[in-house]
Amino acid sequence: MHTIEFMDKYYKKHSVTERIIKEDNTMWIPFFLMYLFALLFVVSLCRLQCKDIMSSNFETAQNPQASRCPNCMVVKRPDIQHCDECEACIEGYDHHCGVVGMCIGDVNFKYFTQVIVYSGLQ
Repeated sequence: MHTIEFMDKYYKKHSVTERIIKEDNTMWIPFFLMYLFALLFVVSLCRLQCKDIMSSNFETAQNPQASRCPNCMVVKRPDIQHCDECEACIEGYDHHCGVVGMCIGDVNFKYFTQVIVYSGLQ
């Protein structure tokens, strides 16, 4: 029983979170910001992963003579490039990111930038 009482007193005396909460100071601000940026990072990463970036093939019926990608048969516009790693054509192709495991293009570039910024702010 004495061990539990000792541990309880020791924890209360040396607990960082209790001192941050009880004392009237601004030590909670960095912790709050760290958790806020971590939450924003996770939300941005989820939005990046859930965004469909493959070029749609809706122009095929409208313009059958248009040039097509030889690999995936999507109508090629000047802003569409084929990614050899994803085996898909991407609108506004920027690069294939190995960290997130997908291509970065016009559709998801905003979320990719947010992921980079929030991970740097943590």
